[in-house]
Amino acid sequence: MRVGDHESHVHLRRPPIPGRGERWALLLDIDGTLVEFAQHPDDVHLPPGLQSLLERLRLGLTNAVGILSGRTLAEVDRLLAPLIFPVVALHGAEQRYPSGELTVLSPPAAIADSTRRACAAALDRWPGAFMESKSGFGFALHFRAAPEHGSAVRQFVETIALKSGGNYEVQFGDCVAELKPAGRSKGSGLLALAAKPPFVGRLPIVLGDDLTDESAFEQAEALGGFGVIVGPRRPTSARFSLSGPAATQAWLHSLANHLELEVKDPA
Repeated sequence: MRVGDHESHVHLRRPPIPGRGERWALLLDIDGTLVEFAQHPDDVHLPPGLQSLLERLRLGLTNAVGILSGRTLAEVDRLLAPLIFPVVALHGAEQRYPSGELTVLSPPAAIADSTRRACAAALDRWPGAFMESKSGFGFALHFRAAPEHGSAVRQFVETIALKSGGNYEVQFGDCVAELKPAGRSKGSGLLALAAKPPFVGRLPIVLGDDLTDESAFEQAEALGGFGVIVGPRRPTSARFSLSGPAATQAWLHSLANHLELEVKDPA
C-alpha cells in the first residue's frame, strides 16, 4: 500500500495484539510516537517508566525490538541510555544491526560542508527557525516556532538538494525540512534489519507519526506486518492508528502484558 490507500475520512482501528503463533518484530519511531515533540529536539526526555517498558517488550519479543528515527544514532543512544537497540537512524543513513555492525552513508565532506554553510547563512531570512546538524552531514531546518516561514524553508531545501549533484534529497516532516543523504530511508533500513536475526522471519510492526515513516509502513506491509500511524496525520499507508504518544505507551503496556502472559501460559 502507498500513502493515500487509507483516505483521510476512514477511521483506523487501534492495533491488535499478536495472534497465537504470530512472531512479531517491533520497530518504533521516537519523536511524536513514543514521546511528545518539543520546541527543540534536545528538550525531549523519556517519561518515567518508558525505559522499563521497552525492556519488557524486548524480553517478550526475544530481542526483536528496534528503533527507526530521524535522529542520529548518538542521539538515540543518549535518549534511551542505558538501553542499546538495533537502530535505523538519520532516516536510514546510519544503521546499527543487532550484531553491533554499523553502516554509515554520508556525502563527500566538501559537499556536506558547503551544504551546512548554505543552510546556516539562510537562517537570517527566517527569524525563529534554527538548524540541527546531524552527524555533520545531515541538516534539518526547524520552523516549529516560526511556522510562517515554512513554505520558504521548504523551497530552499529543495533548491539545495537540486544543487547537490544527487548527494542529498529532501525529507519533509512536522515543522521541519531536512537535507538527508540520498539513497536510504526508514523503509530501506527496515528491510536491512529484517534480514538479520532476531528480526528475520518475523512480522514487522512499525509505529510512527510522520511522513518519514511511510516508507517503513509500506515495507512492513510487504513483509506481512503492518504500520501504526500515531496522531491525526492522513492519508497514510498504515493500517491501524493511535491518537498520540500517551496512547502509544498504553498500547505498548497492553502488548507487554500479553507477551508476559504468553510466556507464563503458552497453551
